[in-house]
Amino acid sequence: MMIFRRTTQILIFVCISLFGFADGGVLFEIGFGKKDDFTFFVKIDDLQKIMEARKILALDEPKVISGKIKTAKADFNPKWNFHFTPSTISFEKPSSADCDFSPKFIERNLNEIELGSIMPYRIWCPKQARLIREVSLQEEDDYEDL
Repeated sequence: MMIFRRTTQILIFVCISLFGFADGGVLFEIGFGKKDDFTFFVKIDDLQKIMEARKILALDEPKVISGKIKTAKADFNPKWNFHFTPSTISFEKPSSADCDFSPKFIERNLNEIELGSIMPYRIWCPKQARLIREVSLQEEDDYEDL
C-alpha cells in the first residue's frame, strides 16, 4: 500500500510539472482572422483537452474552439470582461453554428448576454479563431500581474 501511495504522489508531481496543473490548467493564446490585432487567452484544465489542443497546434488542424463564456474578468485574460469557462471547452470541426461572434461583439454586448437576449446559453464558437500557441508558465505569471 505504501508503494502505491508513493507512486501516485510521483505521478501527480509529473503531471503538475508537465501539464501545469498546479495553477489550474494550461494557457493558450488564440487569434482571430488573418490579422491578429488583439490577444485573447483560454485556459484549459482537462488533460485530454490539453493534449488535443497541443495536437491541433502541432498538426495545424482546422478545428473551432467552443465553450460556455463567463461574463467576468479572469486573471489570465485581463483585457476582456469575459472568458471561456475552462471545464466547458471543446474543439469541433467548422460548422455553420449560430454561436460565431467576434470577441469585440461579445465585449460590446455583455449586458444583453447577461440578460439572455443574445447567446441564451452563452455558448461561443468563433469560427475565425485558431490556436496560436501555448503560453509558458513564466509568461502566464506575467499576465496575472497586469
